[in-house]
Amino acid sequence: MGALEVCNGLDDDCDGAVPADETDDADGDTWIACLDCDDGDARANPGALEICDGIDNDCIPAGEVPGDGMRAICPDPVTNDSSLDLTIDLNTLTLVDGLRVMVDITTNWASDVSLTLTSPSGTAVDLALNDVGAGVDFGVVTFDDAAQTSIETATGPLNGSFQPVDPLALLDG
Repeated sequence: MGALEVCNGLDDDCDGAVPADETDDADGDTWIACLDCDDGDARANPGALEICDGIDNDCIPAGEVPGDGMRAICPDPVTNDSSLDLTIDLNTLTLVDGLRVMVDITTNWASDVSLTLTSPSGTAVDLALNDVGAGVDFGVVTFDDAAQTSIETATGPLNGSFQPVDPLALLDG
């Protein structure tokens, strides 16, 4: 008899078979069942960003990691000709590294959208600056320094990952 099975894609217990949960991906999100917190829902996996949809997208239960537990901030809608200043308290988080910011903005005038993220020390990072074409739908956008396309050169509709105007790495540390 071999060792106990662990989630590594190998036949650890030497019974001639790799367990199905180490090879199957029922929801098609590229995470095998033994690593996926909900293999029946592709929106939930360890690589997902937390969004405002009522499920644990990133597979980190509330309270398990300081500052976690629905890290998505879901403010009230902003009406035309108004703005929103939103404060996110990260006092339990001591280090920022590899920051990504996701927004879900419903507007068909992305040129009206300007987004800036400011750290407690006053470092400001411009995410988007009213320079996307008029009539372009903003949609669900993730700002990520590793994205292939800059938000400044993107064409609509805007959905997916884009590099912000300023690097988010300015907020690391």
